[in-house]
Amino acid sequence: MKKNVGNSDILVRFILGAVLMILSFTDVSPDQLLDNIFLIAGIYLVISGLLRFCVIYFFLGLSTAGKSKPKMY
Repeated sequence: MKKNVGNSDILVRFILGAVLMILSFTDVSPDQLLDNIFLIAGIYLVISGLLRFCVIYFFLGLSTAGKSKPKMY
């Protein structure tokens, strides 16, 4: 698995994932389906931030990870 999530993207994923999970747990929405969608999206964001790999980015051919420079010896 090649890493395709950059450092700033990780921070955004953790914050947004935590907010979505908190919204799900506090039952802000009267609809249970929306709460479940918030929970699943929040968990996905946190896990993709931890693994530094996003399936959606993979299929779209995107990457926010910086390109590594070759080392000169």
